[in-house]
Amino acid sequence: MVIGFIGVTGSGKSYFSKETARFFSQEYGAEYMSMISTREPRIGENISDKIFVSKEQFERCERIGLISASFEKYILNIEK
Repeated sequence: MVIGFIGVTGSGKSYFSKETARFFSQEYGAEYMSMISTREPRIGENISDKIFVSKEQFERCERIGLISASFEKYILNIEK
């Protein structure tokens, strides 16, 4: 099972992913997986939360089976 958190910057994705991983680790022996990003680190960002790689490195890891799940970022513009 893979659980993902999606949200805007500063919405608490890292906090909730770590708390969820802690719960599942204690209850079921599950392991936390690091997030991999193909973007550049933001100024002042805690770079220990993610692994930053080039798009080529990411695609190579995907081809050889090192990536458990991936998704592209889509931005929805929903007008009321």
